[in-house]
Amino acid sequence: MSRKKIFQSLMFPVIRLWAASWRYSGSLPTESPCIMLMWHEELFPVLKAGSGQNWIGIISPSRDGNFLERLIARWGYGAIRGSASTHDKAVKVLRDTIKLARNNKLCIGIDGPRGPRRQVKIGMLMAAQKAAVPLYLIRIRANGIRFEKSWDKTLLPYPFAKITVLTSDPIHIAKNTSRDELEAFSQELNNRLNQLGGDQA
Repeated sequence: MSRKKIFQSLMFPVIRLWAASWRYSGSLPTESPCIMLMWHEELFPVLKAGSGQNWIGIISPSRDGNFLERLIARWGYGAIRGSASTHDKAVKVLRDTIKLARNNKLCIGIDGPRGPRRQVKIGMLMAAQKAAVPLYLIRIRANGIRFEKSWDKTLLPYPFAKITVLTSDPIHIAKNTSRDELEAFSQELNNRLNQLGGDQA
């Protein structure tokens, strides 16, 4: 067993107990179907907020993804495993996402799994457009540990932290929106996500 796998096995119960102590105000969208978008750095507190609400997470097929899938399964999530590392893989993930999005609540760290940090990728915008479902932007406010050396500067709220969940109004993408318009809209969503959290970092 690799050192990383041993470390993750040891950390798994710690993270579960740590997250169980968080206290939330605000809530995630209840509309179904829909797609929820968040920054990858706030993944843990947002996903914990959705415990038992039948969300499906879109997760990379990496080892870190294995850990995340195991963790969120304890919080009542399903998972799609997929990669956009090649054109064929990206097309498959998009097709699977569109199919599931028509009847489910999906969530994703929209700048993940490898960045660049806080840059919206248009794949989920295309999925929402094709599936004709609304998007919601999600941010959290909480004091915690910021892992500055990670690519996304992961935020892990302190034990017993008070976490405020911030949810946008539903965003609908018109069926006739072109790819160029989606690219431009992705930049607007970058700004909206930052503004929703009260920052521009």
